[in-house]
Amino acid sequence: MTSRVCVSVQKACLHCCISLQPLTDIREPLGSKTFISFRSRYRAGRLNADSMRLMQDKDQLTYQMQEDSRRNLGERICNIDFWSSELIYELECLLKETQALETAKKRLECAADEMQGPLKIALECLYHREKRKGIDLVHDDVEKNLIKEVDVFKDCQEILTKLAQKISQQLGINRDAQHALEQDLSDKNSSHFIDEKCFNLRNTSDSINFYHGVEKADGTVSVPVTWAKFSEDNIRCSQHARANSVKLREDAEVGLESTSEEMWNHFISTNLAFNNRIAEVADAKNKLQAQLAKILQETFQTEDTIMLLERSIKAKEYPLKVAQTRLEGRTKRPNIELCRDAPQFQLVTEVYTIDDTLQTLKRRLQEAHDTLQMLILNKSKLEHEISVKANSFFIDKKCMDMRKVFPSTPRLIGYT
Repeated sequence: MTSRVCVSVQKACLHCCISLQPLTDIREPLGSKTFISFRSRYRAGRLNADSMRLMQDKDQLTYQMQEDSRRNLGERICNIDFWSSELIYELECLLKETQALETAKKRLECAADEMQGPLKIALECLYHREKRKGIDLVHDDVEKNLIKEVDVFKDCQEILTKLAQKISQQLGINRDAQHALEQDLSDKNSSHFIDEKCFNLRNTSDSINFYHGVEKADGTVSVPVTWAKFSEDNIRCSQHARANSVKLREDAEVGLESTSEEMWNHFISTNLAFNNRIAEVADAKNKLQAQLAKILQETFQTEDTIMLLERSIKAKEYPLKVAQTRLEGRTKRPNIELCRDAPQFQLVTEVYTIDDTLQTLKRRLQEAHDTLQMLILNKSKLEHEISVKANSFFIDKKCMDMRKVFPSTPRLIGYT
């Protein structure tokens, strides 16, 4: 123990640039009190030197730790700025896509509403055509086209309505993704503000204070990997929603164009069937009217013939009376004078001839009456047929007048 102390004393004395003799040589002259004083001074010097080194080391360590914390805060702020910019970009893209999707939905709804008018007209045409009469109340090409047109309009409406419903569901998904992005971005902004405030704190700042035990509290809910993954998942979810939105908008565009084209094609086809039917009815009506005119002419002629026959029969009665009166008078001739002479033969022949003529004329008169009745019956039938054709013609013309108004192509694809 004594030798270690002597060595230490020698080193200390050398440090102070004092040449000392070996401790064995000076122990006696110095005395115990001198030695104790020397040792106390040595310890104090060593303590002071060690304390200076310790303070320098701790000052350097504290400074370095503070700089490391400040650097980490700066890096954290950069990371927050990076993800904030990513979130802002994705949020802008999502908002733009959502607006475009809402526009597509409005177009689908407008197009579906526009189809209601033509559908109502087609149904009214079917209703009016039920008022056709007789033989014209037939399941013709017009009615087939109208029924098909109604089915097409309803199918097109259903297609557009279902697309609009899908878009409504997708808009809900987009809003959820938007809310997640906005919430994440709001949290990032708050975190950025806090970390930037912490980054700008200095030892001379007024807002610093002691918070004992704060280092022991750990309220963290994530680590850097899960923190970054959370924003990455939000962005990926938004991108997926945008991709689905783009697909739905493409489907909506295709649906609008295809339904518009299909409706126009059926509308034109039905109009063509209407025009053909109207032409057929008009042609049939004209032919019936021409026949009616001929029937009327034949009726007038038959009536004239009947009148002439009646006159002729009436005119034959007087010669018959004369002949019969002559015969009756000659029956009163007396005795031998009651001779079958030439006048007798002539009068008998005349009576038979006139009577036969009357019978012939009466039969012809009956035939004429029968013919007249047949003509009148045919006239009535023709007038009924003409009335039926006129009614059908009027109904189809009315339907065509109703069908003059049809939505334009821009309105059928949702542009108002």
